[in-house]
Amino acid sequence: MKKLGEFETSDLSLAAYLSMEGCTISDVFPSSRDRKSMVFSGKKLDELVQKYYNGEARVDPLRYFNEIKLVKQRINHYGGSEY
Repeated sequence: MKKLGEFETSDLSLAAYLSMEGCTISDVFPSSRDRKSMVFSGKKLDELVQKYYNGEARVDPLRYFNEIKLVKQRINHYGGSEY
């Protein structure tokens, strides 16, 4: 579960953005029957989350799409999900 300096989310879009920006998925666990949550660690984590929620995050669309697929693979490695 989450420790100090980490961020937890079940939002696939946010997870892909954080992963693209160099944050590391340190844990994946079931958050409900059909969903998984991911715990991230990394530099500037709070700043990146704020950029995402404020609509200030900018990414290359093709790279982002590919990162979503990679994050899904990581989630599925931990026992499947709704994604």
